[in-house]
Amino acid sequence: MFAERQTVVPGLEWQPRPDLTAALAGGVGSDRPYAASSVMWRPGRLGLRAAYAWNPSRFRRVPVPTPYQTENERENLELTYELMPNFTIGVGRQNFVQDSADSRPAVRASGNSAFLGGRLGDWRMTAGVYDSRSQGVRNLSSYTALGRELTPWLDAEVFLLQSRPEGRPTSTTPLANLRWRLSPRLGLMQHVTYHDGRTSVLFGANLLTGFGEFGVDYTVVHQPFQPFSPFRSALNLTARLQLGRYSTSFGTYVRPDGAVDYSANGSTFLYMGGWTGAEPVPTGAGSIARYLVRGTVQDELGTPVEGAALDIGGQLVFTNASGAFFLRTNHPRRLDLAVRLDEFLLPGRWQLVSAPDAVDARSEGDAPMLAVVLRRIGAPAVTAADSEPPPAAPAVSDTGGEPVPQSGTALVVVTTASDSIDIDRDVLGPHRIPAHFAWGSRHIPARAMPGLDSLATSLVALPMLVVEIQGHADATGSARANLVLSRARALEVRRYLMTRGVPAQRIRIRGLGAATPVADNHTRAGRSLNRRVELHRPAGTP
Repeated sequence: MFAERQTVVPGLEWQPRPDLTAALAGGVGSDRPYAASSVMWRPGRLGLRAAYAWNPSRFRRVPVPTPYQTENERENLELTYELMPNFTIGVGRQNFVQDSADSRPAVRASGNSAFLGGRLGDWRMTAGVYDSRSQGVRNLSSYTALGRELTPWLDAEVFLLQSRPEGRPTSTTPLANLRWRLSPRLGLMQHVTYHDGRTSVLFGANLLTGFGEFGVDYTVVHQPFQPFSPFRSALNLTARLQLGRYSTSFGTYVRPDGAVDYSANGSTFLYMGGWTGAEPVPTGAGSIARYLVRGTVQDELGTPVEGAALDIGGQLVFTNASGAFFLRTNHPRRLDLAVRLDEFLLPGRWQLVSAPDAVDARSEGDAPMLAVVLRRIGAPAVTAADSEPPPAAPAVSDTGGEPVPQSGTALVVVTTASDSIDIDRDVLGPHRIPAHFAWGSRHIPARAMPGLDSLATSLVALPMLVVEIQGHADATGSARANLVLSRARALEVRRYLMTRGVPAQRIRIRGLGAATPVADNHTRAGRSLNRRVELHRPAGTP
């Protein structure tokens, strides 16, 4: 923000490996200095999140007396340990400062906590203790919760909240959440509390439509700046609209002082290359969802499975090299989970041994580490030890990862060249789709999207046409890595076409790695041409 007083706080993030992330931010807020550093580390079952904020001169983002501004201060720490795949314990420490542009002294709050949570059979359970201090008052508060799915259409959760402020009697508040699934697209909730002899009932709902998602929900938060009444039922409002290429989101979140903040954002793709010569880039950014589903996929020997595909609540996620996966959502809800054996990125055949049928999206600190176990059938076609691609590396098909022969006639080639190859005019009409896949990247370049939009329109108009997307890579790196990357590129193109109305059952995918180059891999220009995605008509299809 640029005004009479300046606020500029840039940041830098560094991730040397998947289980370690560090960050640093610093600058001025209303002309007053500020700096903060953080680290997130998860070596196996142990998890660490730590941060330190340096705020020597009452840093503020905006020099206004109201609303109050709450910031992290000094040390903030959370340490967790996974006792078993579905059960975690942890401890934490937090420090906050609340300021109001020099109109009154700054107010500070600190707290120590210990918590546990997880799942035993069909039951979910959590418990925690907070020792908080603010404005000279100490409060030792606690909560316990127990929940489970009672029927396929009803989920119940019961809380017991206790507050023990210094010099005052203990207050106990029972609370219940009832969530009703009326249909796959509509859910209702009741938030029932009993406090000081009075019963309160709050209502919420979640609606999923073809153009967006809308939610009204309630969650219990702990507010350390309210030492005499630290627990609060906070309203969460969320709305997400997807209208063609345009996406907008609206949501709320609760600050440590108990105040509710509102946020809104929008995003789209801005196509500039056709009329300015500039490289098109995506504009806008979505907010980070507050709730998390995470876990690992391993074989029966405990070896991580890389590139495994899981469908979580209708969204496809993949495991990294450590076998880990995660998905963020905007609501603390229950999601169906299915392992998609036909979507794996690596070659080979797998059989499911064990996996939960459904998972709960929880706040990041409470999300348990789920476990999925697979059994390998046969051996993979390519090993990680390969340093150079073989002359004829096998393809990765969408029928379980088995090698399949190439077939069909090319419809379109998405390449890095300035002049793309036309789609077969007898089938779909003239389309030219220039693209550029960066080295090691699976992301579709923005300059390719107008052409893909046109292609999707043609495919929708031809409901009997089946296409096969073939991903390719250059010869840099190992054959295994190239197979993974080429299939990931094909998956990205398929996802994009599906968002434009092309049914998934009409799109097949294959990853060919570096097996079928169209140019010399010994030159930079040739490698660029080989990083491509091709669309074919499979043999034997109409």
